[in-house]
Amino acid sequence: MIKLRLLFIFLLLTNVISVFGQKITLSPTSVTDNSYDYVKIIGQDSSGFYLLQSNLSLEIERDRIGLRSRKYQLSYYGFDLKILWTKNIISPSSEISIETVGFYQSKPIVISVESSKDDNSFNFIADTYDSNGNNPIKNKKIGSYTPDKKSNTTKPKILLSSTKKNFGVYVEEARTVDQVVHLIICNDMFTSTSQLKCVLPYAYKDGEISSATLDDRGFLYLLLKVKEESLGNEKKRISTYRLDIFKGPNVPMIEHKVNDSSKQMTYAALTIDNKNNNIVVAGFYSDRGSFAGAGLLYATLSTTDSSGWEISTTPLKSESLIKIIGERNSGGNMGLVGYPIQRVILRSDGGAVIIAEAAYLSEYSFYDYFTQSFNRRIEYHYDNVVIISVNADGQADWSQILKKDQTSLDDEGLYSSIATMLSPDNLTIFYNADIGRNNEVISFKLSSKGELNQKRLTMSGDNITILAKAGKQVDEDVMIVPAISKKKLYLLKISD
Repeated sequence: MIKLRLLFIFLLLTNVISVFGQKITLSPTSVTDNSYDYVKIIGQDSSGFYLLQSNLSLEIERDRIGLRSRKYQLSYYGFDLKILWTKNIISPSSEISIETVGFYQSKPIVISVESSKDDNSFNFIADTYDSNGNNPIKNKKIGSYTPDKKSNTTKPKILLSSTKKNFGVYVEEARTVDQVVHLIICNDMFTSTSQLKCVLPYAYKDGEISSATLDDRGFLYLLLKVKEESLGNEKKRISTYRLDIFKGPNVPMIEHKVNDSSKQMTYAALTIDNKNNNIVVAGFYSDRGSFAGAGLLYATLSTTDSSGWEISTTPLKSESLIKIIGERNSGGNMGLVGYPIQRVILRSDGGAVIIAEAAYLSEYSFYDYFTQSFNRRIEYHYDNVVIISVNADGQADWSQILKKDQTSLDDEGLYSSIATMLSPDNLTIFYNADIGRNNEVISFKLSSKGELNQKRLTMSGDNITILAKAGKQVDEDVMIVPAISKKKLYLLKISD
């Protein structure tokens, strides 16, 4: 029986290689379908796990509703890494486009959209699959909405409520002067229980939706990064974060300001703390006009009364800040604002562990005289990782930095970034030390007190490179991650 609690545990990898008491197992056969280059472990049940594959990147943010060139393939594996079945996810008709695949109630869920040319409406359709490859919920209509004809509508997303009791189909619609968020909330019988239409009074260029979260009551929480004109003599635009709460149809929106212009935040993350009944926003800030005075903002808001924030700002200076900024940023004065937050792990005492990675893109163009054409290239950078443990009062308990430098070209950063695993006492981060030929897979293990134990899990001669972002913890002591070995794609199990 799988007990997927959020925990930290120690792990390793190869075709049964044991290192420091850990075991790595490579799947007996490779994942061979070359037409589906992008992969991700999306979930598991008591007997095995599901692998999702696509012909297009599974992380792309530029998808729009109705994109018909995307294809999906779904496979089910036992925990022994042997494949049990695989099937293509095919649209039932030319009028229906498959939009997204998620995981809910131990089953893959497929959301498709049927568009109506008569009234410009979209009907949302749900399908599920079980471990036998059956399709128990098939072509079930769960709701619809009608966008403005001139608006820009994003690809639908699946939102799970904070305890995964309900799920929602979430769509953003950018209009000329505002934005509209549509949310259809369904229960575990795949019946719609509520539908929200949330109007945000900001154009897309003025208000970027940073993250969205749903609770079990059907309340929607949106974290917005709002750009506005600064006050005073200087004419410039500053960014502040706001939290918008929508409690149901025809219920006025509740808006809370997270930070002000004196502490400008570049990145922030939103999550729900069910144990302490709080909304949590964590992020990094810099004092206005100085990147040297970086710090941590930690804000909590009660989910029961939503009366007001408890906001703590903690400057991180001198020795602590130098360690966190690291070598890459020390000359550029970027500070913590260069670190998007990857994950917020809630502590039982009301605090949290914040994981942030220096991830960014570099774009350039050049003229190729041989082909007589302009070419555009994108460099993907995934550098140092910062881990900060925060007490319930928002004060930093301890911090660590994982120093790495991962750069790749035109590949969506497939072999870069990190995979994380939790056990009751430890947080373990896995990454490729060198995404070139001499790669070694590294384990970066942190205790609950911030004590560090870093080990090499594979040697350069083992010929293993993991796709860290595509991996998933499937049990309290097991992680599955896709990996490249001798130019072929395999599945790798890391277990204690």
